[in-house]
Amino acid sequence: MGPVKLESFVHLLNGEQTRRGMDYLSCAWTLCLHNQETKPRGESFELVRHRARVRYDGTRYKGWQLQDKTRLTIQGQLESAMGTRARQLVRVVGASRTDTGVHARGQVIHFDLPRNLPDFQEDGVLNSAKFGHAINRMLPDDIRISAIEKAPNQGSRLNYPWCAIHSAMAKRYSYRIYISKELDPLRRLYCYWVGRPFEREVLFETLCKFQGTFNFGSFACGPPRVDPVRTIFDVDFIEEDDEAPGGGSFVRVDFVISGALYRMMRNIVGTSLEVAMGRLHPSVISELLESGKRDGRTRTAPAHGLCLEQVWYPDNTVGLPENAICGRHEF
Repeated sequence: MGPVKLESFVHLLNGEQTRRGMDYLSCAWTLCLHNQETKPRGESFELVRHRARVRYDGTRYKGWQLQDKTRLTIQGQLESAMGTRARQLVRVVGASRTDTGVHARGQVIHFDLPRNLPDFQEDGVLNSAKFGHAINRMLPDDIRISAIEKAPNQGSRLNYPWCAIHSAMAKRYSYRIYISKELDPLRRLYCYWVGRPFEREVLFETLCKFQGTFNFGSFACGPPRVDPVRTIFDVDFIEEDDEAPGGGSFVRVDFVISGALYRMMRNIVGTSLEVAMGRLHPSVISELLESGKRDGRTRTAPAHGLCLEQVWYPDNTVGLPENAICGRHEF
């Protein structure tokens, strides 16, 4: 693979065809590592890109992204463990930068490791099971990595390697709501407890209004630093009865999306609940989608009800809605 020029990278960021804008900066480091000019002189240094799936309980973490003031981020924990085992800096790039308190069952990451990695090579190939086991032994109990494998080869007009961010076709998020008169202490970290009844049919009808391609700037916290146009390919509403003493019920909402702005999913759920409870008029949703500007009518649902369930890529589209496959943007 030839070097990726910085001018080409900046051109992609500035181009109108990208909808994730500055998110691509998180790939800059790993792209530079593939540049032939970065090889140490006099050393055999060849990097191989790998990908993996990560599950985590986001309760005690300050979100996904690495931060200067704390090590309590998912990315920080992974990079620390991998760097220790690889005995060098390993940059981990995640498909989604989940917020503080948000969980994941299907986060996808990529990272680059030397082709000749001591202790984990067998016949010139990374023993992924052995490496994954070693990483999991170093990680806290609320983070686990699995399904480590060599990333697919992927060419593009900019000669990019496979990337967890811009190779993704779509993502599935779920939001769980627990409706009961009293809080269940065993569910409080993974479901949004709502202690009063609401019109579930109205909630579902409201959420379905978000299906399509819109300017979601009204549902982002803070001015969007990237193009605010996103696509929600599918919305699914699942009701489950709770067998726990005292009754109650679960509602789970699944979204298949092209990508999300900062707190976009939580704002969609929170504002839709306000409509279902009669606190906002249903017309507010259409007005906000048309304006593209956030005002005082939006509400933010708590982070702990949200979970990143799955990320789809071209080599595995099982379960991906047809409109998401047809609507994919090529980079």
